[in-house]
Amino acid sequence: MLEELKKRSIDRLLSADVFDVSAFEALKEHLWRKAEGLQQEYCISKQILLSLRSASGAIRSRAEYLTSVREQIHWAHEFELMLDRLIAGETRLDRQPGVPRIT
Repeated sequence: MLEELKKRSIDRLLSADVFDVSAFEALKEHLWRKAEGLQQEYCISKQILLSLRSASGAIRSRAEYLTSVREQIHWAHEFELMLDRLIAGETRLDRQPGVPRIT
């Protein structure tokens, strides 16, 4: 499943210079679902880590010369933030915008 989502999003961006928002959204959702199952684990799959790094790197590299991708640069930040949260053992629900982490 992850490999197919990677092909539809990251690989397509790299090979055809096409940023498919729905494909990246599906990739992000799949990775978050995987992450929720790994929250208490000490190890994270290399495949997941590679997918997050590849997504961010592909978006940033294509944003340098493709206006359509430059407009979607926030996606690179989202994948980097997801990686940081996975490392910290957090899920997307652990942080809410505008709510302090320490009360």
